[in-house]
Amino acid sequence: MTRARRILHRPGWVGLLAALLFAAAGSAGELPAAEERLIEALIARVAGMTDAAFIRNDRSYDAATAAEFLRRKWRRHAAEVRSAEDFIDRIASASSTTGAPYRIRFGDGRELPCATVLREELLRLRKSGGSGSGSFGPRRVGMTPPAGQPAGGVADQSEIWLLFNSPETC
Repeated sequence: MTRARRILHRPGWVGLLAALLFAAAGSAGELPAAEERLIEALIARVAGMTDAAFIRNDRSYDAATAAEFLRRKWRRHAAEVRSAEDFIDRIASASSTTGAPYRIRFGDGRELPCATVLREELLRLRKSGGSGSGSFGPRRVGMTPPAGQPAGGVADQSEIWLLFNSPETC
């Protein structure tokens, strides 16, 4: 018997090895608290989009149902999620059953991939350094409202808008 096999056959060695592997896997899979707060903020954002419909596998769901679904799916696949980006890519982008992308249909009829909306929201959260408690409302990127146009009003379709700032404008 080789030396390596003799070591592995000693009593307790397999248990120690299993414990070390389990501990390493547990610590490697832990989600940093800041990332968990960002994911919770993204889910809260979904829950707050009360004027939107969430399309999953060609079925429409309200905001509260969609948020709860994302939270449950995240918990089931927690080992796959190491960051808010992973949450978007692995949990909130597409059906794990059919591969069909999740979509959000807004009150004005626009429909966008859920991943696009959540990536934009995550970018906003990271820039603000917050976890979703910032102010809502439409914002132009690098533009000021035209004369006579209220802040946040649509003056020209060619203007660049962030698509995620409020349920009413999403």
